[in-house]
Amino acid sequence: MKKLSVIIVAYNAEKYIDKCIQSVLAQNADVELVAVNDASSDGTAHIIEKYGDKIKFINLEKNTGAVADTRNIGLENAAGEYITFLDSDDWYEEGALAKIINCLDTYKPDILKYGYTSVYPNGRRQIPDKTVDKAAFVKKAEFPEQIYPYFIGGIKLNSVCTAAFRKDILKNIRFSRNYRTAEDAAFSLEAYTAAQNVLLLPDRLYCYYQSGNGLTGRGMGILKKYKCNFMLANRTLHLLPEWKMNTLGWKIKTVSRPLRLTLDKLKRMRNTDV
Repeated sequence: MKKLSVIIVAYNAEKYIDKCIQSVLAQNADVELVAVNDASSDGTAHIIEKYGDKIKFINLEKNTGAVADTRNIGLENAAGEYITFLDSDDWYEEGALAKIINCLDTYKPDILKYGYTSVYPNGRRQIPDKTVDKAAFVKKAEFPEQIYPYFIGGIKLNSVCTAAFRKDILKNIRFSRNYRTAEDAAFSLEAYTAAQNVLLLPDRLYCYYQSGNGLTGRGMGILKKYKCNFMLANRTLHLLPEWKMNTLGWKIKTVSRPLRLTLDKLKRMRNTDV
């Protein structure tokens, strides 16, 4: 069994997919690469096929219309001890996978969370402020102070592309089509609730390309974005008792989350155009 499965889902990604795949295979790490092509109409499938048995390739004949479905297909076909996701227009920094696997071997966390760098079409690189900023091994008893508040107050732990999840904790967790812009957050919410410990790593190992043409959320109307965040807030409210955070203060912060995140999303969308 490979230590880590990297799942890539792609739709009309011929401009980026080669660089994405190479960033995994060139590192010669103990990983399984699973690529799901969602019936692309361009040359995406042809590019993936040229890698042969270096990749577990799932080529869908009919477009699912939802990245949630293709990620779930990737999950069903991944055999690694840990699972992570790589968007088809993103890539890993050199040496990133070796560091990730070393941390998984050394600390054996349920979830490893690491940092990323935003990269713009003009080549500008930006270190985001909404990411892990210090190393820590957090046990379950500390989650109400050090983990769960992030799901109420921001997006620091939302991304599934900058985290490696022990496959065992994902047995009953899948992506939902109901969340078209907050699906990462919804998935992570359940995964961190199921986890017994989390390793936070500030190293920026992932490159997040700010093309404005990603698979989730972009191009969606602001009212639909708000609706998805409202659904997420409602789910969080139901988890507060399990989190031992069922107080009036946390309830108020949870209810106000959709408005705060929608405004923040608008700000980040404007920054993407820089």
